[in-house]
Amino acid sequence: MRFEGSGERAAPIAPFVHAAYSYVHVTALDIEMMKVEQSPATREVLAEVLQRNVARIEEGYGTLQKDFQPGRNGREFMEGFYRMAYG
Repeated sequence: MRFEGSGERAAPIAPFVHAAYSYVHVTALDIEMMKVEQSPATREVLAEVLQRNVARIEEGYGTLQKDFQPGRNGREFMEGFYRMAYG
């Protein structure tokens, strides 16, 4: 995930927030799949996907914390999102 939060190439934040939310949701589903998956080959693939997506989630959190300043209406949503996604 990439978001240019400031400067000449500032990008819209909505697609970035959507991507961050999507990675968290998909990762939660992958974790549930890992709990029940029997196939070692499939578990290996899921582990690789989880590793990649967790890195993206961590990067997204850092970027959101540094560059995103929600308005009054967005603040409550983002606080809930941070609690859900990052504990």
